[in-house]
Amino acid sequence: MKNNIHSVELGKHLKALRLAKKLSIEKLAYKTGISYTLLYKIEKGAVNSSFLIILKILSNLDCEAQHIAYLFESMMTSIKNNKSTDL
Repeated sequence: MKNNIHSVELGKHLKALRLAKKLSIEKLAYKTGISYTLLYKIEKGAVNSSFLIILKILSNLDCEAQHIAYLFESMMTSIKNNKSTDL
């Protein structure tokens, strides 16, 4: 399966936030209520996750609403500007 560039970028961002908070992948997955294998796949950009799961992850990373809004606005702009069809 070809990884979607937007999923990969989101995954990198989530992983960076997790590492900055010094959380293991297992601990964040447990706090979020998902399996650590799913969180691993999200961080690698190997799966397209639901908006709700992404919000739960960000919430458990103690992200402020402004940061979440900025992240999603950046992603939407990137998607709009992307000329490829691999959404």
